[in-house]
Amino acid sequence: MTLPILGTSAVSKDKMRQLLSQRNPNPPFEVLDLYYDLESSWGIRADTMICQMFHETDFLKSWWSQPPRRNMAGIGVTGESSDGNPNSDAWAFKPEDNRWYKGYSFADWRAAVQAHYAHMVAYCYPDERNNARQYDPRYTVAKAYISSKGWPPAQVMTDLNGRWAVPGTTYGQSIEQVLDVANSLPGLPGGSSSPTIAVDMSVSARPSSDYPAPNVIDLTSRTPGSAYTPSRAPYDIKVLILHDTVGSDSAPDRNNLGLDNNGYQSRENNAIAWFQRENGISVHYLVGPEALGGKVYRLCPESGVAYHAGGSPGFPSSWVAPDGKKYEGRFNDVGVMNYISIGIERWGGVNETPGPNQTRNMIGLAVDIARRNNLSAQQIVPHSTLEGDRTDGKALLEQIRSAVNSMRATVAAPQQISQAAPPMPAPPPATSAPAASPIQVLPPVDIPAPAMPLPAPPPAQAATPSPIQVLPPVDIPSEPAPAPVEVPTMPVEPTPVEAPVIDFSSNSWAQGVDAVTASPGAGIVANDGTMVRSKPRLDAETIRLLNSGTAVRWNAYTDSGADIGLGSRWYLLDDADGGGWLYSGAVN
Repeated sequence: MTLPILGTSAVSKDKMRQLLSQRNPNPPFEVLDLYYDLESSWGIRADTMICQMFHETDFLKSWWSQPPRRNMAGIGVTGESSDGNPNSDAWAFKPEDNRWYKGYSFADWRAAVQAHYAHMVAYCYPDERNNARQYDPRYTVAKAYISSKGWPPAQVMTDLNGRWAVPGTTYGQSIEQVLDVANSLPGLPGGSSSPTIAVDMSVSARPSSDYPAPNVIDLTSRTPGSAYTPSRAPYDIKVLILHDTVGSDSAPDRNNLGLDNNGYQSRENNAIAWFQRENGISVHYLVGPEALGGKVYRLCPESGVAYHAGGSPGFPSSWVAPDGKKYEGRFNDVGVMNYISIGIERWGGVNETPGPNQTRNMIGLAVDIARRNNLSAQQIVPHSTLEGDRTDGKALLEQIRSAVNSMRATVAAPQQISQAAPPMPAPPPATSAPAASPIQVLPPVDIPAPAMPLPAPPPAQAATPSPIQVLPPVDIPSEPAPAPVEVPTMPVEPTPVEAPVIDFSSNSWAQGVDAVTASPGAGIVANDGTMVRSKPRLDAETIRLLNSGTAVRWNAYTDSGADIGLGSRWYLLDDADGGGWLYSGAVN
């Protein structure tokens, strides 16, 4: 079989969903929808791209594929790591081992899928298509390298052998095997939703139809880079904070002012401008006045740190999480509470009762954020509980918490699964991922300049500017579940290999290395392009590269001395596997 790259998909989305559901207990199905939705604009087969993504990410379970990274195809991933912050968007922080790893992250699933398509353009088209470099940060570098090699445009997946992955001698064949398995499935009749595995699913597994996410008008492209920090690393989202705009004494924000639509529009414009000022207060979302429909605006990307709950010198901001951990203080001169939170501002006063438009959109938005970030009702808090001088954020707190509890109870119910896929080669091990948002993002609207003067914003933290991409609408509907059919468990663990103990006195790779300890073992290589070196140090000669999923055996290890480079364990590979030294962090 030769699997074409260009053209139209031959394998249906239903089959891809069925395969993903069998390999991932919390499948973000909207990722598959995006691949098929974008297929025609790139002229590249969605089924081919999805199978490559499955191969690269172990069915969206690998660490690099998880939010906030969302790297679909190893873009910029080299296996390099650092114990210090490289201060570059080409690196990602891993809290589990307190290290930085080289590779790109993407703000949302759509940006991630666009980057994957754009990266493939470099390999399969002679010229740039769809301004690919604006989506793929590695497009220019990849295109220059391909040109320097004199490689013709790739037409089938096996043309990528030794190109996309090195050495990658069977790279394309592995992706063809994935597509064969998907194509062998019967599919889900009537375009029904994909099945889910019969386990207690996390809240991120699927959207709740009881609280539909509202339409969102994306204005992030108009927010200056100094109004927020572009990355929240090394923190994750732990809490959703509710606010009320309140306004000023001379221009209060209240929904019972009796203004006409022009009057309320002027007040809404003022609020938007206030949160988009340089070096001012900022927030992720604003829900506008009731009289105007309670429209939802995104003012900062969720992946960024908005300045809405950092506290003040007299009233520092802090919060105790449900697990008892307390968050307080500052990081990079920004309040830690900003790093771990998403903020929603409701246009209005502290003690008023929101109308039906604001209520519906506030609850829908909050439930969607909680679903995607696996937040419990206790992780939805008003601003007033964080800082002693604040009283806002309580107007819809109980309704939102009740809705989140209801949503979590609904999605926690076990589901049954449909027919099983045939066995396929074991993928590399990885981790779990929350699903992306079903929010429909609307194009930016024209916001005239504020009609009323605003008070000067309080001083806030400086942030590094970051280009923001405004995305077109994404509308992912819920669908009914299919009839249950059992699926047998499929083994994914590598076969253990027994390695002999060696005589180090005769082993050339061990010579000149201190404290080599005999300890036979085996593992699986985590990333494509993993380097095997002549000595256990990062500046030693690279003797070969290994692909993700390669089984390796070792006879010994060393933890000793300056040769370790980063102070971590290195394995001495068995001569039957080519010998050499492999950094322990490169294998699972």
